[in-house]
Amino acid sequence: MPPDPAPGADVAGAVAGTLAPADGQSRTAKERIVARRTDKPLPRPNKISGGSPREFIEDIARSPGPLEETFDNVRIDADADVAQVWFDYRFKAGNCRENRGKEAWHLVRTDDGWKTASVIWSMKLNPEPPPPAGTK
Repeated sequence: MPPDPAPGADVAGAVAGTLAPADGQSRTAKERIVARRTDKPLPRPNKISGGSPREFIEDIARSPGPLEETFDNVRIDADADVAQVWFDYRFKAGNCRENRGKEAWHLVRTDDGWKTASVIWSMKLNPEPPPPAGTK
């Protein structure tokens, strides 16, 4: 497998381009965002599974074999009523590593406690296919 690019290299460039005006003039945050927009639609990411979050969870629950998800490098960053949880994950089905990646949860504190506002993740699929059923 080729090595991954430097983490965040492309994101850092995009953020820097949005925060610093190209013409050197001072602008508000809204003016900077509007100045970077284009009329062409952005490409949509490929979906691994369609449907609702409930359908995604029900699909996992229907799995005939044991499933295991592990988490490493958990980082939590909070400021007043917003927070982010960021971590590495690995997902196994039976003895086969299915995928791995990074996951982020964005949370908002409400009167009823912390609520998840969004969940995003990357997914690197295992290049080795799982063994056929019934083999060890």
